[in-house]
Amino acid sequence: MMPFLRLGSPWTGSNKGFLSGWLIGLLALAWLLPGLVGHDPWKPDEAYSMGLILHILESGDWVVPTLGGEPFMEKPPLYYLTAAGLARALSAFLPLHDGARLTSGLYMGIVLLCMAMTGRELYGKGNGRISLVILMGCIGLVPLAHQMITDTALLAGFGTALYGLTLSRRRPIPGGLLLGLGVGMGFLAKGLLAPLVMGCVASLLPLFPEWRNRRFALSLTIALLAALPWLTIWPITLYHRHPDLFNVWFWENNYGRFFGSSALATSQEPGYYLKALLWFTGPALPLALLSLWRYGNRGKGNSPADPCPPWRLPVVMAGVLLVTLFASAATRSLYILPLLLPVSLLATPAIAGRDPSLLPPPHRYWGKVLFTLFSGLGLLIWLVWLLAIGRVFASGHWDIGGFAESFVLPEPEGGLFHGPTFALAVAASVAWILGRGHIGRSAPHLMTGWTGGVALVWLLAMTLWLPVIDYGKSYRTMVTEIRKALPLSTPCLASRGLGEPQRAMLHYFGHILTRRVEQGGAAQECNLLLLQTTIGEKIDPPINGPVLWQGGRPGDTKERYFLYPYRPQETSFPPARE
Repeated sequence: MMPFLRLGSPWTGSNKGFLSGWLIGLLALAWLLPGLVGHDPWKPDEAYSMGLILHILESGDWVVPTLGGEPFMEKPPLYYLTAAGLARALSAFLPLHDGARLTSGLYMGIVLLCMAMTGRELYGKGNGRISLVILMGCIGLVPLAHQMITDTALLAGFGTALYGLTLSRRRPIPGGLLLGLGVGMGFLAKGLLAPLVMGCVASLLPLFPEWRNRRFALSLTIALLAALPWLTIWPITLYHRHPDLFNVWFWENNYGRFFGSSALATSQEPGYYLKALLWFTGPALPLALLSLWRYGNRGKGNSPADPCPPWRLPVVMAGVLLVTLFASAATRSLYILPLLLPVSLLATPAIAGRDPSLLPPPHRYWGKVLFTLFSGLGLLIWLVWLLAIGRVFASGHWDIGGFAESFVLPEPEGGLFHGPTFALAVAASVAWILGRGHIGRSAPHLMTGWTGGVALVWLLAMTLWLPVIDYGKSYRTMVTEIRKALPLSTPCLASRGLGEPQRAMLHYFGHILTRRVEQGGAAQECNLLLLQTTIGEKIDPPINGPVLWQGGRPGDTKERYFLYPYRPQETSFPPARE
């Protein structure tokens, strides 16, 4: 039952910097839970995800993901199916969207557990906590981990598969089962990415002697058998029911998006991922590079070389993911998420090094810097909230509308003060102040201070400022206004230029299934048209008939919506936007 490394290896941590397990557990909860409940689905990803979840709740059909009455084949159904189950199970206690969003908390819990177990397996007892703290400290992970998106299930699949690979050298059977389970989860979350990436990683590892043995071969065989049901049941069922939709999913949304042949692919701007990696990975990437540099220098000195260095697996996985990112025609910062796992593991020795010569200089100074930085950010959040409570912004002497698209103060009756969330914000602030003296004790404590500061800022934003952010990002108000403007006798609502998030929220909040003019036939039966445009865009030639309603989301400075009478034989439209 020994991990890769024994205590006393230059890669393992010292007892001096040991982190308390209960403290890390509380920190993980403070990082994970805020933001999962208490707000509506937000544009863009949460809104369309809720539409797909709502379809499963209403129809029970999990084979064909459907949004606003139309098939939506971008992603397989694992996340939506899990979310529908949680939403239904918790419907007596939480709104459907809050219950569904807890799915991200569930999958991120799996990610955090797998990261801690993988770090322990690679670097020895106590060091899994450091790997976990580094991962939670990655700036780009925090907001995405709390959103209703399939990428959290994908990340859970990668985390499970990575732990399975790490475990396979010591315990090939459970390691193979976990590897297969993780690959299957990743596939049913987002398609071919996880099987192809982990397949490449598993194929490259035998280049190293410690991976070239029968135990690893046995583990890969078990993994293939464990993954097979995940890789076959849904695609075969979909193919037999709708071969055309299977082709749309397989070719357009996997290969087409990756190579840029699909209209869904976003063009990659030069150097996008190089710039995104610098901020998205937070402190993990520089620490990982520092670890590798130190290992290279160790080989030049008198320190004995490690026959089985634990960096090999995360380096191989990080290399495969980087090649995949830069080769893809599509660009979004959330595609970096899987890379955070191996990078955080590579960063662990920079914090957990046992050799005193490898430790950074005394950490007291940096502890004070961290405490000052995050205390200042927390104080700013408190100060602006207090000003908003006092309705200072309503006087017209202050303007915060340009701070962010979603930063819109709700009406007074909406309220910015909620007792439970206020108490939680106070408790977090007090805990941060009480922990001041521990931040600079050691490198692990310094890293924990960084992650604690990140968790503090996120928790304050998701407690004190959640009503403000939600009011600006929610479609609830807009859909309610549209619902009131519709005559009771309206048989259906045609739409033009309406995006997936908007169609999903019309269905969720207004029980309105729109029929898109772009799709032809069905919209001809409608007598009203909802048109989505950008602010300042000229509708030319003009739509016939009076404007029955116009408006937009409270915090939206880009989009505008118009409700018109619809007479297909007389109505002209501008060209559809991409």
